[in-house]
Amino acid sequence: MPRYKKIHENQLMFIGLSAKGQFEVESFEFAIHQLIEKEIDTSLFDHRYNNDHFGASAYHPKILLKIILLAYAKGITSSRAIQSLCEDNFAFITLAGGLQPKKSKIADFVRILPQEIESVFTQVLCVCYQMGLIGNRMFAIDGCKMPSNASKEWSGDKADFTKKKNKLEKAIRYMIQKHQVEDTKNKAPNRYEDERKQIEKLIKTNRKIKTFLRSHKDKPGKRQKTVKSNITDNESAKMKCAKGVIQGVNAVTVADAKHQVVLGMQVFDSVDERPSLKPLIEQVRVRLQRFFPDQDVLKMIQFLADSGFCNEVNLKYLVEEGIDAYIADGHFRKRDPRFKDARTNHSPKLKPNRKFTLNDFCFDPKTNRCICPMGKPLWLKSPNAMAQGFPTIRFQAHVKDCKDCEKRKQCLKNEHQQSPRQVSFRKGESNHLQYTEQMKKKIDSDQGRAVYNKRLGAIEPVFANITSTLKLNRLNYRGKAKNNMQWTLFCIIHNIGKIMRYGQLTG
Repeated sequence: MPRYKKIHENQLMFIGLSAKGQFEVESFEFAIHQLIEKEIDTSLFDHRYNNDHFGASAYHPKILLKIILLAYAKGITSSRAIQSLCEDNFAFITLAGGLQPKKSKIADFVRILPQEIESVFTQVLCVCYQMGLIGNRMFAIDGCKMPSNASKEWSGDKADFTKKKNKLEKAIRYMIQKHQVEDTKNKAPNRYEDERKQIEKLIKTNRKIKTFLRSHKDKPGKRQKTVKSNITDNESAKMKCAKGVIQGVNAVTVADAKHQVVLGMQVFDSVDERPSLKPLIEQVRVRLQRFFPDQDVLKMIQFLADSGFCNEVNLKYLVEEGIDAYIADGHFRKRDPRFKDARTNHSPKLKPNRKFTLNDFCFDPKTNRCICPMGKPLWLKSPNAMAQGFPTIRFQAHVKDCKDCEKRKQCLKNEHQQSPRQVSFRKGESNHLQYTEQMKKKIDSDQGRAVYNKRLGAIEPVFANITSTLKLNRLNYRGKAKNNMQWTLFCIIHNIGKIMRYGQLTG
């Protein structure tokens, strides 16, 4: 007969738990415990509590911060789920010191984090710098489009919401009239109970739309177009991504190329990434100033960004600040011989009905060279022309280039005209693409392409880790401040992971 160990089903067990003996030195739990206990100053939360003499004692901020960071690292963002983990998971019980915070306390702590999270992130970044995890040679910047806690079905302008309101009111009137007719026939009142609930729901929705229409105006966009608002979260926007159209935010992030440590981040409610370049660079400048108080560290660093950040304003700012940047333009790949035969399914950004203007032509007053929107050089027709009383310089396209051009309809006033396109510029002035042309020459060089090729390896692993490994597939909050807080939390977790792998934490 086989012999088995005896099972003591009713025997009480006493399990000794301590962070020093419970976690391995290489574990993420150990990294969180050591950082918050020894490196993070949680006294910045003290002003939130006013219970010195009255009221119940509060949970220590470091306890709440530990369990929230660990839960987020496991892809768990629900306060109810975190409470459950603190009751039956040994790792969470150990980090919480045996305490079991309720979901309301956890949610309240997360609610106050938007104002304190910046200090926590900066302190973790200081630890990364002290451990030599930041190379300070090459930074990459890019954006990750994330769905927010809002439905794109509730997006539109005032005209769309007015139309939806009228449609709801029409449906409500129809259902009420139907009930009135049925009531005169002495039908059973419980028969239409579901429809009565539906009427109440429609009335509530209609009231919500009316309130929004009274308190909000249309968002102004570019070229006198209206940007669609959202009733649920008006600080999010409709944007296209690889998974289709989402209602969300664009989480723009800056990472170091050495170990992909995140140095700056901010969420924006626009798919257009160009306005985010300067704020992110200035944010990084302020943070790095702690480590290099006597010098401007940005002048020693190369910045890499894709074509989404390229415009004349950004390039001018980089040149004036003396920042060595490599930013691709929209036609960067077309000029690369390696992608000569590559096919793309992207539709052109230029709409078919928009005509080319003078700003679409690249003119350099120093060399008297002009390039058309399709990259073809124009020849100098008249260096001393006059137009409206001003001395101008006039260029004309080559006949063979204009004749076979696929954008002929957008360039010429009449597509059947025989003469090629002509453009004129006032002397002493240049169009707004002067810095763009300088960047094209810089990035098309062998050195420029070699440097720019390192961009993907610097920034994309950050997004892959946060969205795949940490399982953040959408932001759970509404409003730019709270969405920025949650994205910053995941960036902190990402940086702690770098400390765990490449740093030296001791017990």
